[in-house]
Amino acid sequence: MQTEAGRLSYRRIKYARKIFLLILAAGIALLFYSCLSSSTKIDYGDQGQPKKCTVMISSDLEVTAFDGQKVSWIAAAGDAWISVQIPEGNHTFIFNYKNDGQGVYRQENIVYEQAGFSAGRTYKIFAEEGRSGISNALHIRSALVK
Repeated sequence: MQTEAGRLSYRRIKYARKIFLLILAAGIALLFYSCLSSSTKIDYGDQGQPKKCTVMISSDLEVTAFDGQKVSWIAAAGDAWISVQIPEGNHTFIFNYKNDGQGVYRQENIVYEQAGFSAGRTYKIFAEEGRSGISNALHIRSALVK
């Protein structure tokens, strides 16, 4: 026969198990949600499918347009980079830049033209803040990774 203390302990264990399973389910759901990615189809006309390279874009940059087409490329919460496949060649990006920890854009509609993306290579695009004269200047840079 169980004592009153034994029944309370059993109830606490059942309650703790339910809480654990709820937290586990929420964690799995969050992980699944963060793994989902939306893709944007770019129309290349009659050129066929071009050779591609990988571009990793820093999480403080949001791409709002790529080669004149509206896109929404932004890193998922907690990710440092977003990785996209683009065709080789010369491209124009339009970025919004944020780096205040609150998601507020500090600069918007930054046009960045980059020449010479090569197929099969990986590039990083990131922002650098520096001083230019009296005001702070923002520079968008790219670097070949591999």
